[in-house]
Amino acid sequence: GEYTCFPSEGGHVEFAPRDELAADLLKFLKRKFEQNHRVSVERVISGPGLGNVYEFLRQHWAYADRRDPDLDSAFLSAPEHAKGALVAKGAARGDVLCAKAVHIFSESYGSEVGCVALKFLPYGGLYISGGIAAKNPQW
Repeated sequence: GEYTCFPSEGGHVEFAPRDELAADLLKFLKRKFEQNHRVSVERVISGPGLGNVYEFLRQHWAYADRRDPDLDSAFLSAPEHAKGALVAKGAARGDVLCAKAVHIFSESYGSEVGCVALKFLPYGGLYISGGIAAKNPQW
């Protein structure tokens, strides 16, 4: 067998919600990024995307009361590029809101990988690369 790499700008495809909570996330992201028509999947499945998911959950009616005050304060004061790592660490420590953010992130990531598999039909297997997969294999 031979490995083949398919370069793309796949992170710019549209985020496709799979349930009502993800649909609420899409609405939140449209407001946050002032995009009326589309939100790219990288706004959810990237390091900064994990921060976006937590930011959404921290204000959502079903999750706002589950915030850990210390972690939430650290999140709000962290630079944008560090927020995703903070959420990942919070999830590893058992924080409920961070764990939910990772769950939403993982579902969205798996969904996108499934879409890629349908597009390219990699009968020999599909290998995922990039920072998120390498840093968080337990997800």
